[in-house]
Amino acid sequence: MSTSIAVCLLPAPEASRPLSLRWGGSREWATALALWLAGVSVGMALLLAAGWLGAARAQALTVPLQCRLRTGPWQPCRMEIQAVGERWWLQIGSERIEFRHGGDGSVRMQRAGGAWQPVDSSWQKDSSLCWDGVCTRGAIPLD
Repeated sequence: MSTSIAVCLLPAPEASRPLSLRWGGSREWATALALWLAGVSVGMALLLAAGWLGAARAQALTVPLQCRLRTGPWQPCRMEIQAVGERWWLQIGSERIEFRHGGDGSVRMQRAGGAWQPVDSSWQKDSSLCWDGVCTRGAIPLD
């Protein structure tokens, strides 16, 4: 007993008639099915990856934290992350402080449209992370 499956692979003039494949152990059928499934799988993976990457690029990750400037009081702030571990900024009240990590351990900071300056990163005893007097604490995403 055999079962027929009709598949139209291409909407081209040459494929105006459905391709008939017979179920019953045919090597051609198995090869065609394997190639079709592989193509669908790769296509789906590429579409999903493009969607995820596009969404990740289009929207920065926002993390609520506590921040302190120099020896001032801790206050609510948020960290906006463009690329985890590479590009981020802190929004402390109306002030935006941007950071860039060079990949070699160096970090640069820019305040209020000023020049980019190298800063030292340091962990404090209270588990806060500071960059030359700009400190933050909370669930800081590091990578």
